[in-house]
Amino acid sequence: MKNRHKKKQMKYVSLLGSIFLLVTILTSCSSPQTPPAQDGQITVAATFYPLYDLTKSIVGDTGTVYSIVPSGVEPHDYEPNPSDLQKLSYADAFITMGIGFAEFEEDLEKVNPKAKVIPASRGISLLKGEDDEHEGEQERRDEKELAGNDPHIWLSPKNAQKMALNIMTGLVEADSINSEHYLKNGQETMEALKALDTEFKEGLSSCNKDTILVNHNAFAYLARDYGFDVIAITGLEPEVEPTPQQLVELIEQAKEHDMKYVFYEELVDPRIARTIAQEVGAEIIELNPLEGSSDPSATYVSLMRKDLQALQLALECS
Repeated sequence: MKNRHKKKQMKYVSLLGSIFLLVTILTSCSSPQTPPAQDGQITVAATFYPLYDLTKSIVGDTGTVYSIVPSGVEPHDYEPNPSDLQKLSYADAFITMGIGFAEFEEDLEKVNPKAKVIPASRGISLLKGEDDEHEGEQERRDEKELAGNDPHIWLSPKNAQKMALNIMTGLVEADSINSEHYLKNGQETMEALKALDTEFKEGLSSCNKDTILVNHNAFAYLARDYGFDVIAITGLEPEVEPTPQQLVELIEQAKEHDMKYVFYEELVDPRIARTIAQEVGAEIIELNPLEGSSDPSATYVSLMRKDLQALQLALECS
Protein backbone atom coordinates (compact mmCIF):
# COMPACT_ATOMS: atom_id res chain seq x y z
CA MET A 1 0.00 0.00 0.00
CA LYS A 2 2.75 2.46 0.93
CA ASN A 3 4.58 1.65 -2.29
CA ARG A 4 1.54 1.87 -4.54
CA HIS A 5 2.05 5.46 -5.66
CA LYS A 6 5.75 4.81 -6.28
CA LYS A 7 4.90 1.76 -8.39
CA LYS A 8 2.59 3.84 -10.53
CA GLN A 9 5.33 6.40 -11.07
CA MET A 10 7.72 3.63 -12.10
CA LYS A 11 5.16 2.21 -14.52
CA TYR A 12 4.62 5.69 -15.98
CA VAL A 13 8.35 6.08 -16.59
CA SER A 14 8.46 2.60 -18.13
CA LEU A 15 5.58 3.46 -20.46
CA LEU A 16 7.24 6.67 -21.60
CA GLY A 17 10.38 4.68 -22.30
CA SER A 18 8.44 2.16 -24.36
CA ILE A 19 6.77 4.94 -26.33
CA PHE A 20 10.14 6.57 -27.05
CA LEU A 21 11.57 3.24 -28.16
CA LEU A 22 8.66 2.50 -30.45
CA VAL A 23 8.69 5.95 -32.04
CA THR A 24 12.43 5.56 -32.64
CA ILE A 25 11.91 2.18 -34.31
CA LEU A 26 9.05 3.39 -36.49
CA THR A 27 10.83 6.53 -37.62
CA SER A 28 14.11 4.74 -38.34
CA CYS A 29 12.65 1.88 -40.36
CA SER A 30 11.76 2.49 -43.98
CA SER A 31 9.00 -0.12 -43.98
CA PRO A 32 7.56 -0.70 -40.49
CA GLN A 33 5.71 -3.95 -40.04
CA THR A 34 1.99 -3.28 -40.14
CA PRO A 35 -0.91 -5.60 -40.98
CA PRO A 36 -2.14 -5.48 -44.56
CA ALA A 37 -4.97 -2.96 -44.82
CA GLN A 38 -8.03 -3.71 -46.94
CA ASP A 39 -9.34 -1.02 -49.23
CA GLY A 40 -12.11 1.05 -47.68
CA GLN A 41 -11.68 -0.42 -44.20
CA ILE A 42 -10.83 1.40 -41.00
CA THR A 43 -8.64 0.16 -38.14
CA VAL A 44 -9.86 1.24 -34.72
CA ALA A 45 -8.16 0.82 -31.34
CA ALA A 46 -10.07 1.01 -28.06
CA THR A 47 -8.58 1.28 -24.60
CA PHE A 48 -10.41 -1.65 -22.99
CA TYR A 49 -13.38 -4.02 -23.13
CA PRO A 50 -16.56 -1.89 -22.95
CA LEU A 51 -15.18 0.62 -25.45
CA TYR A 52 -14.06 -2.23 -27.68
CA ASP A 53 -17.44 -3.97 -27.63
CA LEU A 54 -19.51 -0.85 -28.27
CA THR A 55 -17.14 0.17 -31.08
CA LYS A 56 -17.21 -3.28 -32.64
CA SER A 57 -21.01 -3.22 -32.77
CA ILE A 58 -20.88 0.10 -34.65
CA VAL A 59 -17.97 -0.69 -36.99
CA GLY A 60 -19.31 -4.14 -37.86
CA ASP A 61 -17.67 -5.63 -40.93
CA THR A 62 -16.46 -2.26 -42.25
CA GLY A 63 -13.17 -2.43 -40.36
CA THR A 64 -11.00 -3.98 -37.68
CA VAL A 65 -11.47 -3.17 -33.97
CA TYR A 66 -9.14 -4.26 -31.20
CA SER A 67 -8.63 -3.54 -27.51
CA ILE A 68 -5.31 -2.29 -26.13
CA VAL A 69 -6.01 -4.03 -22.80
CA PRO A 70 -6.68 -7.75 -23.44
CA SER A 71 -10.27 -8.64 -22.54
CA GLY A 72 -9.29 -11.10 -19.80
CA VAL A 73 -6.92 -8.69 -18.03
CA GLU A 74 -7.79 -6.35 -15.15
CA PRO A 75 -7.21 -2.89 -16.67
CA HIS A 76 -6.57 -0.75 -13.58
CA ASP A 77 -2.90 -1.77 -13.37
CA TYR A 78 -2.33 -2.80 -16.97
CA GLU A 79 0.84 -1.53 -18.59
CA PRO A 80 0.96 -1.52 -22.42
CA ASN A 81 3.86 -3.44 -23.88
CA PRO A 82 5.77 -2.58 -27.07
CA SER A 83 3.58 -4.83 -29.22
CA ASP A 84 0.46 -3.02 -27.97
CA LEU A 85 2.08 0.29 -28.83
CA GLN A 86 3.03 -0.95 -32.28
CA LYS A 87 -0.56 -2.04 -32.97
CA LEU A 88 -1.78 1.42 -32.00
CA SER A 89 0.72 3.02 -34.37
CA TYR A 90 -1.32 1.96 -37.42
CA ALA A 91 -4.81 2.69 -36.06
CA ASP A 92 -6.96 5.23 -37.91
CA ALA A 93 -8.94 6.05 -34.77
CA PHE A 94 -8.47 5.54 -31.03
CA ILE A 95 -11.56 5.24 -28.78
CA THR A 96 -10.71 6.43 -25.25
CA MET A 97 -12.52 7.00 -21.99
CA GLY A 98 -10.99 10.45 -21.76
CA ILE A 99 -11.61 10.85 -18.02
CA GLY A 100 -8.64 9.24 -16.33
CA PHE A 101 -9.77 5.62 -16.06
CA ALA A 102 -6.60 4.41 -17.71
CA GLU A 103 -3.65 6.62 -16.79
CA PHE A 104 -1.83 5.63 -19.96
CA GLU A 105 -4.46 6.90 -22.44
CA GLU A 106 -2.94 10.35 -22.93
CA ASP A 107 0.50 8.83 -23.41
CA LEU A 108 -0.85 6.33 -25.94
CA GLU A 109 -2.24 9.19 -28.02
CA LYS A 110 1.37 10.28 -28.61
CA VAL A 111 2.20 6.98 -30.28
CA ASN A 112 0.09 7.81 -33.31
CA PRO A 113 -0.72 11.53 -33.62
CA LYS A 114 -2.46 10.88 -36.94
CA ALA A 115 -5.14 8.69 -35.37
CA LYS A 116 -8.41 10.44 -34.58
CA VAL A 117 -8.95 10.34 -30.82
CA ILE A 118 -12.62 9.79 -29.92
CA PRO A 119 -13.41 10.30 -26.19
CA ALA A 120 -16.47 8.20 -25.33
CA SER A 121 -17.24 10.21 -22.18
CA ARG A 122 -18.05 13.50 -23.91
CA GLY A 123 -21.21 15.11 -22.50
CA ILE A 124 -21.72 12.61 -19.67
CA SER A 125 -22.38 14.03 -16.21
CA LEU A 126 -19.71 12.65 -13.87
CA LEU A 127 -19.93 11.64 -10.24
CA LYS A 128 -17.19 12.62 -7.84
CA GLY A 129 -14.64 9.88 -7.35
CA GLU A 130 -15.36 8.60 -3.85
CA ASP A 131 -12.50 6.26 -3.12
CA ASP A 132 -12.36 3.73 -0.30
CA GLU A 133 -14.20 5.36 2.60
CA HIS A 134 -12.50 3.05 5.09
CA GLU A 135 -8.96 4.07 4.13
CA GLY A 136 -7.48 6.66 6.48
CA GLU A 137 -3.86 7.00 5.40
CA GLN A 138 -2.69 10.35 4.06
CA GLU A 139 -1.50 8.70 0.87
CA ARG A 140 -5.00 7.45 0.21
CA ARG A 141 -6.52 10.87 0.87
CA ASP A 142 -4.04 12.40 -1.57
CA GLU A 143 -4.97 9.86 -4.23
CA LYS A 144 -8.64 10.53 -3.61
CA GLU A 145 -8.08 14.18 -4.41
CA LEU A 146 -6.17 13.24 -7.55
CA ALA A 147 -8.88 10.80 -8.60
CA GLY A 148 -11.35 13.62 -9.20
CA ASN A 149 -14.27 11.94 -10.95
CA ASP A 150 -15.56 8.39 -10.93
CA PRO A 151 -14.64 6.97 -14.36
CA HIS A 152 -16.94 3.89 -14.30
CA ILE A 153 -19.53 5.53 -16.53
CA TRP A 154 -20.07 2.49 -18.79
CA LEU A 155 -21.86 0.54 -16.04
CA SER A 156 -24.98 2.66 -16.57
CA PRO A 157 -26.94 1.70 -19.72
CA LYS A 158 -28.08 5.33 -19.83
CA ASN A 159 -24.47 6.47 -20.07
CA ALA A 160 -23.64 3.69 -22.51
CA GLN A 161 -26.17 5.15 -24.96
CA LYS A 162 -24.29 8.47 -24.89
CA MET A 163 -20.98 6.65 -25.24
CA ALA A 164 -22.28 4.83 -28.32
CA LEU A 165 -23.44 8.15 -29.77
CA ASN A 166 -20.00 9.67 -29.21
CA ILE A 167 -18.28 6.69 -30.81
CA MET A 168 -20.66 6.70 -33.78
CA THR A 169 -20.22 10.44 -34.33
CA GLY A 170 -16.44 10.18 -34.11
CA LEU A 171 -16.31 7.31 -36.60
CA VAL A 172 -18.47 9.23 -39.07
CA GLU A 173 -15.97 12.09 -38.86
CA ALA A 174 -12.98 9.76 -39.16
CA ASP A 175 -14.36 7.73 -42.08
CA SER A 176 -17.04 9.69 -43.92
CA ILE A 177 -17.08 7.21 -46.81
CA ASN A 178 -18.73 4.63 -44.54
CA SER A 179 -20.82 7.13 -42.57
CA GLU A 180 -24.17 5.54 -43.48
CA HIS A 181 -22.94 2.21 -42.17
CA TYR A 182 -21.86 3.73 -38.85
CA LEU A 183 -25.11 5.67 -38.50
CA LYS A 184 -27.19 2.55 -39.11
CA ASN A 185 -25.20 0.34 -36.72
CA GLY A 186 -24.95 3.13 -34.16
CA GLN A 187 -28.71 3.63 -34.08
CA GLU A 188 -29.24 -0.12 -33.67
CA THR A 189 -26.68 -0.22 -30.85
CA MET A 190 -28.32 2.71 -29.05
CA GLU A 191 -31.75 1.08 -29.41
CA ALA A 192 -30.38 -2.11 -27.84
CA LEU A 193 -28.93 -0.06 -24.97
CA LYS A 194 -32.22 1.79 -24.54
CA ALA A 195 -34.00 -1.57 -24.25
CA LEU A 196 -31.39 -2.67 -21.70
CA ASP A 197 -32.09 0.48 -19.68
CA THR A 198 -35.80 -0.44 -19.65
CA GLU A 199 -34.94 -3.97 -18.47
CA PHE A 200 -32.98 -2.54 -15.53
CA LYS A 201 -35.70 -0.04 -14.61
CA GLU A 202 -38.40 -2.70 -14.64
CA GLY A 203 -36.24 -5.44 -13.14
CA LEU A 204 -35.14 -3.35 -10.15
CA SER A 205 -38.39 -1.44 -9.59
CA SER A 206 -39.75 -3.64 -6.78
CA CYS A 207 -37.13 -5.03 -4.39
CA ASN A 208 -37.13 -5.92 -0.70
CA LYS A 209 -33.53 -4.81 -0.14
CA ASP A 210 -31.75 -1.62 -1.17
CA THR A 211 -28.04 -2.25 -0.50
CA ILE A 212 -25.36 -4.47 -2.02
CA LEU A 213 -21.76 -5.22 -1.02
CA VAL A 214 -19.30 -5.26 -3.92
CA ASN A 215 -15.58 -5.80 -4.38
CA HIS A 216 -14.68 -2.27 -5.55
CA ASN A 217 -16.50 1.01 -5.92
CA ALA A 218 -17.36 0.69 -9.61
CA PHE A 219 -21.15 0.69 -9.46
CA ALA A 220 -22.08 4.21 -8.35
CA TYR A 221 -23.62 5.21 -11.70
CA LEU A 222 -25.63 2.00 -11.87
CA ALA A 223 -26.84 2.47 -8.28
CA ARG A 224 -27.74 6.12 -8.92
CA ASP A 225 -29.79 5.33 -12.00
CA TYR A 226 -31.72 2.38 -10.58
CA GLY A 227 -32.20 3.30 -6.94
CA PHE A 228 -30.00 1.18 -4.68
CA ASP A 229 -26.98 1.75 -2.41
CA VAL A 230 -23.49 0.26 -2.57
CA ILE A 231 -20.99 -0.75 0.11
CA ALA A 232 -17.55 -1.35 -1.41
CA ILE A 233 -14.71 -3.45 -0.01
CA THR A 234 -12.21 -1.19 -1.79
CA GLY A 235 -12.34 2.18 -3.55
CA LEU A 236 -12.19 3.05 -7.23
CA GLU A 237 -9.40 0.53 -7.81
CA PRO A 238 -9.79 -3.10 -6.76
CA GLU A 239 -6.31 -4.08 -5.61
CA VAL A 240 -6.21 -2.33 -2.20
CA GLU A 241 -7.03 -4.80 0.57
CA PRO A 242 -8.86 -3.62 3.71
CA THR A 243 -7.12 -3.64 7.09
CA PRO A 244 -8.40 -6.04 9.79
CA GLN A 245 -10.40 -3.19 11.37
CA GLN A 246 -11.94 -2.25 8.04
CA LEU A 247 -12.82 -5.89 7.45
CA VAL A 248 -14.63 -5.99 10.80
CA GLU A 249 -16.60 -2.88 9.79
CA LEU A 250 -17.57 -4.47 6.48
CA ILE A 251 -18.77 -7.62 8.22
CA GLU A 252 -20.86 -5.53 10.62
CA GLN A 253 -22.42 -3.64 7.71
CA ALA A 254 -23.23 -6.89 5.94
CA LYS A 255 -24.93 -8.18 9.09
CA GLU A 256 -26.80 -4.90 9.57
CA HIS A 257 -28.27 -5.19 6.08
CA ASP A 258 -28.95 -8.93 6.48
CA MET A 259 -27.06 -9.68 3.30
CA LYS A 260 -27.51 -13.10 1.79
CA TYR A 261 -25.08 -12.43 -1.06
CA VAL A 262 -21.68 -10.74 -1.37
CA PHE A 263 -20.42 -9.86 -4.82
CA TYR A 264 -17.00 -10.69 -6.27
CA GLU A 265 -15.43 -9.93 -9.67
CA GLU A 266 -14.17 -12.27 -12.36
CA LEU A 267 -10.74 -10.64 -12.71
CA VAL A 268 -10.03 -9.97 -9.02
CA ASP A 269 -9.07 -12.34 -6.18
CA PRO A 270 -12.35 -13.19 -4.32
CA ARG A 271 -10.72 -13.98 -0.95
CA ILE A 272 -12.00 -10.89 0.88
CA ALA A 273 -15.53 -11.27 -0.47
CA ARG A 274 -15.49 -14.93 0.50
CA THR A 275 -14.28 -14.12 4.03
CA ILE A 276 -17.08 -11.60 4.58
CA ALA A 277 -19.66 -14.01 3.18
CA GLN A 278 -18.50 -16.80 5.48
CA GLU A 279 -18.68 -14.54 8.53
CA VAL A 280 -22.28 -13.53 7.85
CA GLY A 281 -23.54 -16.83 6.44
CA ALA A 282 -23.93 -15.46 2.90
CA GLU A 283 -23.03 -16.73 -0.57
CA ILE A 284 -20.67 -15.11 -3.05
CA ILE A 285 -21.88 -14.40 -6.57
CA GLU A 286 -20.33 -12.51 -9.45
CA LEU A 287 -21.14 -8.92 -10.34
CA ASN A 288 -19.08 -8.00 -13.38
CA PRO A 289 -17.76 -4.41 -13.68
CA LEU A 290 -17.22 -5.15 -17.38
CA GLU A 291 -13.58 -4.14 -17.25
CA GLY A 292 -12.82 -7.33 -19.14
CA SER A 293 -14.17 -10.80 -19.80
CA SER A 294 -12.63 -14.21 -20.34
CA ASP A 295 -15.69 -15.23 -22.39
CA PRO A 296 -15.02 -14.51 -26.08
CA SER A 297 -18.73 -14.80 -26.91
CA ALA A 298 -19.79 -12.22 -24.29
CA THR A 299 -21.00 -8.74 -25.19
CA TYR A 300 -21.68 -5.59 -23.20
CA VAL A 301 -25.41 -6.32 -23.30
CA SER A 302 -25.13 -10.00 -22.37
CA LEU A 303 -22.82 -9.26 -19.43
CA MET A 304 -25.07 -6.45 -18.17
CA ARG A 305 -28.07 -8.79 -18.32
CA LYS A 306 -26.16 -11.26 -16.14
CA ASP A 307 -25.46 -8.42 -13.71
CA LEU A 308 -29.16 -7.56 -13.66
CA GLN A 309 -30.04 -11.14 -12.73
CA ALA A 310 -27.44 -11.09 -9.94
CA LEU A 311 -28.76 -7.77 -8.61
CA GLN A 312 -32.33 -9.04 -8.65
CA LEU A 313 -31.24 -12.02 -6.58
CA ALA A 314 -29.26 -10.00 -4.03
CA LEU A 315 -31.85 -7.23 -3.73
CA GLU A 316 -34.73 -9.72 -3.55
CA CYS A 317 -36.64 -8.18 -6.43
CA SER A 318 -39.99 -9.48 -7.57
